[in-house]
Amino acid sequence: MGRRAALTFAAMIFFGAISYAWAEEIGMVMDVSGDAKILRKGVSAPADLGKSISFDDVFKLGAGAKLAVVTYIDCNQWMMAGPGEFKVNSSQAIEAANGKLAPAKKMPVCYEPDSITAESTNTIGAFVLRGGAKDPVADLRAEFENGNASLSTLMTLVMYDLQNGRKDSARPYFEELSKRAPESQFVKRISGIFRD
Repeated sequence: MGRRAALTFAAMIFFGAISYAWAEEIGMVMDVSGDAKILRKGVSAPADLGKSISFDDVFKLGAGAKLAVVTYIDCNQWMMAGPGEFKVNSSQAIEAANGKLAPAKKMPVCYEPDSITAESTNTIGAFVLRGGAKDPVADLRAEFENGNASLSTLMTLVMYDLQNGRKDSARPYFEELSKRAPESQFVKRISGIFRD
């Protein structure tokens, strides 16, 4: 294989790997209650805060169950209510086979939280949609102050403040999230950041 062919092949593998990785995780679970499962490639697993979602995932919700997911490309939050079955389509939109699906809601910011660690809390990827706002999450903070914060709101506030190096500001949101979802993988994964 010549040098040019080798470089082309390497580039195809590199960009293919990026494309594949991007296609694998297109959003995450931000709120869940009741019997909610994610079916991926024939394998069913419980939905959990912070769990990634991918193209062609199917969400199966039992009666009374609720699920909220956020898609990274557009920071859309999708709220589903069961009983029902829903699917991520090729446009990163959620489709309902049955069940209740609320219209997508734009979040002021959204994150891919995998890079949150105790060592580095200022490298989270974020998409800020309200350009120019002094505090793009001011409305979410007001929800918390008024006692109306959803799990999705709490997760967003925690990640936003950690990204901006404000661990002390994130602490009350994390504490409330820990009370309401103590067994979630998201809470367990970032709890070390708040140990002093």
